[in-house]
Amino acid sequence: MTYKFLRINLILVSVLFGCMSIFSQTSEHSSFALNGKISYIMKGTGAQTYILLPGIGETKEGYLPLIQELETRGVVYSLDIRGQGDSSSDFTSFSAFDVAMDVIQFLDEKKLKNTILVGSSLSAASAVYIGAERSDLVKKIVLSGPFVRDHDISFGIKTMISIGFRYPWGAKLWKAYYEDLHITVKPSDLSEQSERIYNYLNLDKRLSILREYLFSSKAGCEEKLDSIKVPVVIIMGGKDPDFENPVEELDWIAGITNGQKFLFENSGHYPHREEPKRFAEVINLPFKSMNSNKK
Repeated sequence: MTYKFLRINLILVSVLFGCMSIFSQTSEHSSFALNGKISYIMKGTGAQTYILLPGIGETKEGYLPLIQELETRGVVYSLDIRGQGDSSSDFTSFSAFDVAMDVIQFLDEKKLKNTILVGSSLSAASAVYIGAERSDLVKKIVLSGPFVRDHDISFGIKTMISIGFRYPWGAKLWKAYYEDLHITVKPSDLSEQSERIYNYLNLDKRLSILREYLFSSKAGCEEKLDSIKVPVVIIMGGKDPDFENPVEELDWIAGITNGQKFLFENSGHYPHREEPKRFAEVINLPFKSMNSNKK
């Protein structure tokens, strides 16, 4: 992936010597036992089922603005992917493919079908794999700010990631970076959510897991891009700072997946957080009636 980590240099200077004390987190939500624990929120009622997957360095609560828009339409499950949030850190590997396997087991065990699966950033690659391999479980996949293919990472950026996201400054650095990814609209829960992320990243092993996700390959998912068997919706923030050219990436993914593309012109890396109402409307449109880049 090619995150624009040069911006982190500026953030790192401001937080390096200002690290805060460590807090612990307690989950009040449900969990699902795999090789480790997967934590999730379940809300809403209705016929439609939604599965929401966070990206790297996020938690299930990041979807709360979108959940509020969806919970009157159906049942919404928002998951902490392995090693993040309230999910446990005792898994042995951390990648988009691993997340896909976890979600498939979750769907199978709960006998969920015809779901709308939303993946953000790295977990969009997980959604690609599921859409290709288990079309019996999902009826549509939604890729939000998607990193679905590998990009070259320079030695300098690899070094920056390795040094920057370590204890004791790494959690605060990521918190600042996360806040910086919200460009135009700062969600009302941004301060609370970024503090929640800071807290969990200060728990044992979480920063090393973060680095493993950042360095992990998406090859096992990328190779499925042209064999997805369900409709694909791609939503990209036009001001997403994690892409050199968000529109170019949007067009490339839509071309290879034959997906419907939507550009949220003023959003950053989390269009589902900056424009949750519009996002909910888009993902619930009948696929054949969708018009690219239009509300």
